[in-house]
This record gives sequence, C-alpha cells and structure tokens, in this order.
Amino acid sequence: MGIKQEFHTLPNWANVADAELLALLDTAEVIQYERRVALTTQHHAATWFYFMYSGTVRYYIQLDTADDHLLVGESDRCWTAIGWSGLRTPHRYAVTAQCEQPCSVLRWECESLQALFKQHPHLGYCFLNLVLETGVDMLTQTRNLLTASAKAYAPPWQSLESMDHAPLRLGAHAVMPWLQRSAFFEGFDEEDLAYLSSTATLAQYRSGEQIATGTGSTDGLYMLVNGAVALYFSPPVDGQGRSASQVVYIRSLDRPGQIVIWSSEFAPRSRSLTAAASQHTLLCFFSTHDLEKRVQERPLFGLRLASRLLFLIGNQLRSTRVRLVDQHFEDECFSVRNLLQQAAPQLKVTSSLHEVPHLLANRLTHGDAFNCLENIKAEGTALDTNLAGMCLDILEETRREWKFYQGMLKVYESVVYAPVEFDAAKVRDRCDMEFARAFRHAHYVIEGLENLPDESGHIFILNHLVNHPSNTLPNHFEFALDTHFISAMVLRPKYGDGGIRVVRRPRREEYGHQDYYSRLGYIFVVTKESDQGVDVKSSSANRMDEFVAAAGKCLIEKTNLVICPEGTSLWSEESPGPFKPGAFYLAGSLEPEPLIVPIAVANFDKRFRNTTLTVVIEKPFRISEHVVVHDKDALTGFLREYRATYRSYVQRAQRLADTARGPQPAGIT
Repeated sequence: MGIKQEFHTLPNWANVADAELLALLDTAEVIQYERRVALTTQHHAATWFYFMYSGTVRYYIQLDTADDHLLVGESDRCWTAIGWSGLRTPHRYAVTAQCEQPCSVLRWECESLQALFKQHPHLGYCFLNLVLETGVDMLTQTRNLLTASAKAYAPPWQSLESMDHAPLRLGAHAVMPWLQRSAFFEGFDEEDLAYLSSTATLAQYRSGEQIATGTGSTDGLYMLVNGAVALYFSPPVDGQGRSASQVVYIRSLDRPGQIVIWSSEFAPRSRSLTAAASQHTLLCFFSTHDLEKRVQERPLFGLRLASRLLFLIGNQLRSTRVRLVDQHFEDECFSVRNLLQQAAPQLKVTSSLHEVPHLLANRLTHGDAFNCLENIKAEGTALDTNLAGMCLDILEETRREWKFYQGMLKVYESVVYAPVEFDAAKVRDRCDMEFARAFRHAHYVIEGLENLPDESGHIFILNHLVNHPSNTLPNHFEFALDTHFISAMVLRPKYGDGGIRVVRRPRREEYGHQDYYSRLGYIFVVTKESDQGVDVKSSSANRMDEFVAAAGKCLIEKTNLVICPEGTSLWSEESPGPFKPGAFYLAGSLEPEPLIVPIAVANFDKRFRNTTLTVVIEKPFRISEHVVVHDKDALTGFLREYRATYRSYVQRAQRLADTARGPQPAGIT
C-alpha cells in the first residue's frame, strides 16, 4: 500500500480530497536516518516537521548545562509526529528528538505546511488531528514517568449527592465576554465566538465533587468560568498494587477561560485523568457534536480549534516535564529556572518573569518571588500569565515551606521579644499558638490520640530528631521542631497547656538558645553536649536530685513534662539512640507515680517540602510495673530492651508517612 492510500485509511482522512492530499505529498520527502541522529534540537529554530514511518525516537530536554539532558519519552509508533512545536509560536523545538533506531520519515518544511494549511484548512484540520494523537501519547507517557515513583493516595474528593447538572443555557450575550477574555480562544473570528456562545451550556459543581473521572467519557470542551479545578492522574496498575482509585495530583486550574477538560474524535482525552472541583465552580461546556458541526460548516474554525488544542497540549507537556525535572533533582527552584529558560525565546526582555530565578536564589527573597508571580498571573500577558501559573504550581511545596519558615520567624520573635512583664507560662502559651499557626502549613498526621491520659501531670517521652539545615533561622538559631510540635499540636489542644520541656543546658556559643529556653521557663539539665565545666561543683547525684526536685514540682502541680530520654538528637533512620535513665528514674521516684507516655516521631529531620510529619502516640505505662528504678543494673537492662521496642514505634511512624501523603496538608487520624 502506498503512502497516499495509507493516509486515506487514517481516521478523518477519508474525506480529504485527492488534490489536497497530492499537494501535501508533493511538498514532502522520504528520508532515512541512522541511529543517534538528532531530528530536532531543543531551542533551535523549527525548520522541519516529521512523521515517523518506521523506527524508534527518544525525546530529551536540556537542563542548565549544555551536556546535561533528561530522557522524557520515546516512541516507535507509525505516524508519530516529530518537531510539531514548529507548527506553533515561537516556532522553536521544545525537545531534542534523537533516532534510537534507524528511522524512515516523511519530512516537510514547517513554513510550507503552514502555507498549505491556509490554502486548504480542512487538510490542515485533519493533519493537526494526527499530530494531536502524538501529543496526547507524549503527555500520557510523561505523566506515567512522573507518577512512576510518586506515592499514590486515596482521592480527596467527597462523596456528595450529585447536583442537578441539567445543562443551563444562557443567552449568547452572557457567554461572549467569557470567550473574548479566554486566552484559548484568541484568534477566533467574532462569528465563530458567536456560534460557540449560542451553543454553550453551564454546569456548576460543589467543592470536592468530581467533574470527570478517568474511566468516564467527556464529549466536549469544559472552560472554567469561576472557581477552581484540581487535576489528578491515575497511574497504570503495577506490581505495587496501584488501582484506579489511587491518584497522583497534577495541578490546579483557577484562571477563568482555561480549558479544564477536552475531548473529541480527533484527540481523545486521556482516560486516566480525573478532574474535581476544589471549590464551588462554574464551567462552560461546548459539546463535541456542536464543535464538529461547526468544523463541517467552516473548516477554518476546525483548523483554529486544532491549533489551539495543540498549543494547550504543548503547555501541559511543558509543565509536566518541568515536574519531571523537579522530581529528578528534587529542586523546585531549579525546575522553575529551567522552565523559564525553555520559554526564554517567547518572553519579552522586559518581562518580570526574568526576575523570578534571582528572587528564588535566596530563601529571604522567596516572598518577593511569589508576589511577583501572583502579580504577573493577575495582570500579565497571556503567555506570562500562563507561565506564572505554571511556576506557582511547581513551587507549591516551596511556597508552603516558605510559609512555615515565616511562621518560625514569628515564633522566635514572640518568645525572645515577649514583654518583660510576661511570665514563662504566658510566653509558652504565645509560643504554642504561633507554632500551631506555622504547622498549618505542614503535612502531618497524628495517630493514637486516644492513648493520651485524661488528666495532665505526666511524662511524655519522644525520640529527638536533628534539625534540617533548611529550618535554621538567619541568626543560626535552630528549633527543636519535634518537641514544639508535641506541645503545640498534641498537648495544648488536649490539656490547654503545652507542658514544660526538659532541655540540655546550652554551650557558651549557643547564647540564643539560653535566652530562648530561659524565657520559656524550661528545665535545664547537663549532658555530655553541654559545656565542660558547667556545674563542676555539683556531683552527678546532686544534679539528679536537683532535676527530680524541679521536675517533680511541675508534675505535682499537674503540668506535663516533655522529655527526650536520648539526651541528643538523631536522624529518623537511626532513632532512637540509647536511653538515659533520668526520665524513668524521675517517674519511679515520685508519689503519686506519673504515667510515661511514649510518642514516636518521624521526618522532623527532613525538609518540610514534600514531607509528611508523623506522630504515633503509644499506650502509657508506669515504670514501676516493669522495673525498680533504684536498681541501676535492672534499669539499664530495661532501657536496653525498651529501646528495641521503641524502634518499632518509630518505624510505624515512618510507614505512616508513606501512606498519608496527599496534595493538601494532612490531618489528625
């Protein structure tokens, strides 16, 4: 079968006139390329367009350095379109396409194709439909790569009684302004917009309600009028046991005029994409039937519609590839820099987007970067607005982390600069409230709240984790985030008070810690990490007696104590370290004897970006039921065995993080 006959067998090509098809083939040439030959080079002017007839091609994107490339897909499908970014502005290749195996291709000059489409718009419509199939395949393949190592989770949408989605038809005068403001419909004739306005219907959705599912069908275009829509991707079922009910968050759409979902005979929607309203949302719907009717009446409309869908897929591919870069390098700022680098040929030199990478280079100017992007998103050109939205999507976790960091700055100031007339209890209360506000920007899960004693006046022990460098304040102060979390998010909500922590006496150079913890009225103890020579006149036994007296007074007054019995901090994977006897000796030395409440924490030593903090509260116990604390050898043996038990608690907390991660801050279970 010849190439002409094969074209006629393709969907939608049966009605293409022989004269138009011959004109298309007359401008093409059949070329054979050897392995490793690059058909396109990223950022280069797009001169040639290809349909691959046989062979295999791989796609790469260039990163910061000329020699650094990332594989983003491959294809061995006949009629794979290569170099199709040359058919849309700015007519530069978006990727490097390299022959993995010898390839046979049909090749056209991009300019000659564009001229031919103007003469024969129906031919151009059918041609771009074929290109769109490649775009959909590439987009689905890139999403599969993106989600291959991502954690799937239960869908966040709600089980709502279905709203009445009977189509609501408004007058064309009401719909027309929305179409005129939509970047997607730029370049359409007023006549075509009037037709779309006359056929449009509206549908509204409540927050949490699904709009389209990965297993359903959607015959038409959905344009956002107001509200917000979150898009999710269902990875294919694999050996890890993923199912269609498990999804990975892709992005959120909240700009009026954006196309949320699209489907037609020429570019079927990916069946694995699900959309859900993330707030009360109004969508404008254009049915496939009405769109195809217009295509038959006005082929130029079809050409413009296919061109805009190609532009839409290109944008989605770009944002998905940037997320792939982010996942590969775990650096959202690096990903944004690469996104803007790829878009540089399209951007005006006066665009404020050029400022963003510089503002993201320092944590202290991240707020300026987000403000800049929000302003561009609200008031920029169509291109700048789209890119700013992509950047904000990519930076979602960085922004959340920045908000938490700003919260830590407020915590520090609320304590160190508290009015002198405030006593320690009032300062602790302010500290806990500010930390509670800061932790709203964290993903966290608390398990076992039912194990908390009904009344206060007990000892809460936990494994102590190191501080990640990204959480260090500009003055080099480091918070003990795990213990602050227990006070602000566990004890205070239950007992109305965050308790008092037992802390290591700081070294001389840690003057900031001394001021901070003294202001909170914490109980200081000497450890091997304290300055040598501190309390040298006091024997170990005397220091223990002083500790028992001070801590015992708090417990008798029904104030909870938070103690990290390791006496040092470790990484989650090493935690817990050997337990010191102090907390257990204290509990066994008091009458009435307080309960010991074990709490295991995980991930407080990680960057808060893409991290879920987990807390597991175990059942409380009395130390006297296990050992006599005044028997030193017996207590040492108990602590050695209990450390192994506690390790299982920490491992449970780590597993909890693996299953709890979602696109929104997690809550309490």
